[in-house]
Formats: sequence, C-alpha cells, structure tokens
Amino acid sequence: MPKKIPANKWVEIAPLTEIEVGRSRLFVYGQDRVLVHRSGDAVTAVLAECTHHGGALEEGMLLDHVLTCPWHGSRFDLSAASCQSPPALHDLLQFDTKTKDGMLLLKRKKREGVSVHLRRESGTYLIIGNGAAGLAAAVTLRREGFDGRLIIITAEMYMPYDRPRLSKDYLSGESDRNSIFLPFEEYFRQTRIELLMGRQVAQVDPEERQIVFMDGDYLLYDKLLITTGGIPRTPVIPGTDLKNFFLLRSLRDADSIAASVKSAKSALIIGAGFIGLETAAVLREQGLEVYLVAPEKVPLADVFGKRIGERIRNLHEERGVHFHLGSLVTALRGEGSVQGAELSDESTLEVDMVVAGIGIVPAVHFLEDAGIVDHGAIPVNEQMCTSAEGIYAAGDIAQVQDLITGCRRRVEHWTEAMQQGRHAARCMMGSMDPYREIPFFWTKQYDTLIRFAGYVPKVKKVVYRGDVEKGEFTAAYYRGSRLCAVCVIGRDREFMTLHHMMRDGATIGKKDMKHGEFQLEGALYRSFQ
Repeated sequence: MPKKIPANKWVEIAPLTEIEVGRSRLFVYGQDRVLVHRSGDAVTAVLAECTHHGGALEEGMLLDHVLTCPWHGSRFDLSAASCQSPPALHDLLQFDTKTKDGMLLLKRKKREGVSVHLRRESGTYLIIGNGAAGLAAAVTLRREGFDGRLIIITAEMYMPYDRPRLSKDYLSGESDRNSIFLPFEEYFRQTRIELLMGRQVAQVDPEERQIVFMDGDYLLYDKLLITTGGIPRTPVIPGTDLKNFFLLRSLRDADSIAASVKSAKSALIIGAGFIGLETAAVLREQGLEVYLVAPEKVPLADVFGKRIGERIRNLHEERGVHFHLGSLVTALRGEGSVQGAELSDESTLEVDMVVAGIGIVPAVHFLEDAGIVDHGAIPVNEQMCTSAEGIYAAGDIAQVQDLITGCRRRVEHWTEAMQQGRHAARCMMGSMDPYREIPFFWTKQYDTLIRFAGYVPKVKKVVYRGDVEKGEFTAAYYRGSRLCAVCVIGRDREFMTLHHMMRDGATIGKKDMKHGEFQLEGALYRSFQ
C-alpha cells in the first residue's frame, strides 16, 4: 500500500453503503487519515488534520456538516472543506471523489493557485500589525473579494509567526524555528498582499487619511485597520539592564531565552500569569531550578478563581517550581549579568537568568493625536469601527462589548484577535453584522491543557462538575443567573458542547450545570470509526 493517497490515480476506500447519509466516517489509507462526509448524493473527503496545529478532527464534534476541532476550537464546513472559524485560517486538504460499482474512490486533489472571487471594492486598505488580528483580516479581505491594494505594515523583520507557541513548544525545543512561521509567504504573493517589514508608524492622521512613518514617509489610505497588539511591561526595578534579563513577546525574545537556557542552571520568573507559568513549566522540564515571584497569593485566581488557581500552583510545585507569592522582586543584581534577585520580604535568590511576564501595555502610543484612544485602549463599536471614520481596530488594543455580560472587554488572546480581525475585514467591506464572538483561549502547562471560553469581569459564583483537585473537571462562571464562561481540564466533549450552547445563547441554570447532561440535537462526538 502506498504511503499516501496519490494524485495521479484513483484508489478504492470503501463501499459507499458504509457511509450513512448525514454522517462522517474516518478511513485510514497508509499515512492518510481521511474523513468522508456524505450529504445526500454528495460525498466530500478531507484530510482529518486541523490546519492550525494538526488536531485529530475525528475526535471533534460534528453538528450538521460543521466539525469542531477538539484541540483549539477551529470549525470547518465538511461539505465544502472550508475553514469557518479561527485559530485555523486555511481550508482543509480535500480529495477528489467518485463512485464506481458502489465503491467510493479517492484521489489527491492537485494544489491550485489561490482563488479570490473579486468584487467591485477598490482603493487602498492598510493594516498596521502582522499578528493574529492583522493576518486574519488580510486573509478575509482577499477571500471575500477585496481587489484593491492591501498592505500589511509591521515593525518586525519576520513573516507572520505563531506567537502563542513561543512560551510553549518553541521555547522547549519541541518545534524548530521554521515551524513557528505561518505558511503565508506564497499566499501573499498569489493574492497580492504587500508586507512592509521593519517599518514603524509614528502618526495616524484621520483627516488626511494617511499614516506617517518614523522616517517621514507616508501612505494614504481609504480604510485603515490597527492591530498593533501590546508592548510587554518591564519591571521598574534596578538591574533590568543586566545580561540574561528577558521579556517574552517576540520571536527574537524567545531565541534569546533559548540561547541562555543552554548554560543556565537556575531561573527566576517574575509574574504568575500565563506567560510566567508557561515559561516556568518549560524551563523546569529542561532541568533548571525555577523560582517564581508574584504579588498575588494564588496564581490566576482573578482569571479562574481561587480553587483552580491553587490546582495550577500544585501542578507546578509537584514538579519542583519554588513559589514566592505575595512578594515582589525589588532588585536584580550581578556583575554584567544576572546573578541574583532581592525580594520585598528581604530574602534573596541566586539565579542565572530572569524572565519577566507581568502583562502588556496596548501599543497605541503613536495614536496620541488621532483622537481614538481612551484610557490606553481603543473603544470600537459592533463593526470594530473606532470614533474616526474609516479607521478600525482589532486584537489586544481593541475594547468591545461582551455579548453575554454587556460589559466592555479587552482580552489578550490569539483566537479572540483572529475573530476580531475577520469581523473587522468584513465590516471594512460593508457588512453591518454585529460582533458576537465569545472569547476562547487555552494554556498548556506540562501535560495539562486548560481551555476557557467566555468572559468573566470578576470571578464570583463558580459551579463545578468533576474533581478540580484531580485535574478533571468543568467550571462554570455565572453573573447572576447567566452563564458567562466555562473552564475545562479533560472533558473535551462537554467543553465543545457548552461552548456551542453559549454561542447560541442557550440558558443553562446552575442546578442543570451541576447535575444535568448537555445534549446538542444531531451532534456527533468521536463517532467516525
């Protein structure tokens, strides 16, 4: 048997009668795992790998013809093999299908150039920032027909890359440098997306509809999308100018940390947020003695609540991380390079390197005269429009109204940025649909994957299912009687179901959450065998 389904000849897969109408089934042919979906007389076959991180799609949730990836929540329309929701941006790899004598035959579909269905829109659209929101917006603009000049402007000198992986598998060495880059260089060429790298914007002039670069050059625009993300905070303490002190936001930061790890024996992490904890896990797994200092008493208690925060702390302590919570680093010391740290409780730590992860500041400093910034962020309406005509904002800098709570929210997560970028692109082309997405994020620490969907302004009432201490549970967060978020370790099926129900606006009471069973009519889970 060949390693993969060939592109130059048909191969038999199975009798068509083995595939029920309205159902999907997994078939394995050599190295190819293929999902076959039958809708009436139409048969679609796709590679069963999510185009985001290669998640096993046969373990996902199928509702009608929409399949949800069990890893990070990307959604795909199996009837068209198309991507419907990030973090994936690419469509699924599709196979040609035909039937002969009652047998289903497949052939690998030849890769073709990117097809863009052009419409009448023209002019110049600028996107400042090539992160999640900017990339998603550019892809959406071309996919949905914008045929004018499209320019992405970034201060970095890299093609777009997968930023969440920096504090996970890239820093650990599990992924090489090439794999961190997102596969868009050829796509940009095919779709005429211009990428200006190493260019810093100094000013935006809404009246003249132009942006001005640091060197005095300028570009005129018809519409502008700002997706500049955030700038990592640096602790205001002596010693941050020493060698082996790091922030972690960019690929360059991650490369510098990885180089230092090779000769280090111990590390100090400042901050008990996601970046700090994920970095602590990676460095501990590489054999370093790891100390973590943060002012809060329980890690991530403001995000997940005290009980889950304590479970996360135990997860790290079981693997040897030393916590100094309720403390601050007051100074770093050393001769040219970091050798130690002084804490607010008057204790000292001997360490070879320091990584600070104490949050970000929205990168809006160049917008002081544009009149669109309020208290350090950019408020937008349901179409991602700012207060200036023709200017949109998305991602870490944007403040939107939360669908469930009605509160204004600004969350710093990759998938949320992508969702906002896609929505902004459609609105730039004339859509008046309101933004209705629910935030979703994940964090992996050691072998534990924590997933969260929704928005919690302040953790108050939490209903638990399962066993938090054993690390297999669902936590549901309420604002009054309204379910506004869920957090899960394990329980893939339950998470996918609840996430979908929240998107649909379903009402789930606290009693039902604690004791009930959740079913989506017609939904199939892991039933592709």
